[in-house]
Amino acid sequence: MVLKEPNGCSGNKGQQAKICRAMPTLDHWHAMPKGFEGNFDAILNGDGPFSGNCYIFKGDSYIKFDWSSGSAVQGYPKKIAGNWPGMPSDFCHDIDAAINGQGPFAGNCYFFKGDSYVKFDWKNDRAYSDCPKKSQATGQDCQLVSKGTSTRS
Repeated sequence: MVLKEPNGCSGNKGQQAKICRAMPTLDHWHAMPKGFEGNFDAILNGDGPFSGNCYIFKGDSYIKFDWSSGSAVQGYPKKIAGNWPGMPSDFCHDIDAAINGQGPFAGNCYFFKGDSYVKFDWKNDRAYSDCPKKSQATGQDCQLVSKGTSTRS
């Protein structure tokens, strides 16, 4: 039996996988500011003190989406530069991808651009100071050297 759901998804009864059709962003993502209707560079769930939020990056800006309210937080977009402490200037625009670490990498997220990445520590709210590093396996990772003061909420 194929189940039809109002959100555009369907799946076989008893299976967890669902097939969904693409839907316009504004149909389900409320209060999205102008310029953030789609074509995002990267999307990242917050972790640690920032959990419960989703950060959506586009160009040199980002917005914060609050999962509990189901809408974008007022006062955004904001510039990446100056709001993500320690983020190298080349990573303050046009990010290619972002992902949260798991297992031994939990508590950090990774921003990718070209052949390089920046490691960001959620708990200390700052990028590791010796990043960016090349994405190729070198056996070395970025090191967190100092704490900063967050301007991001």
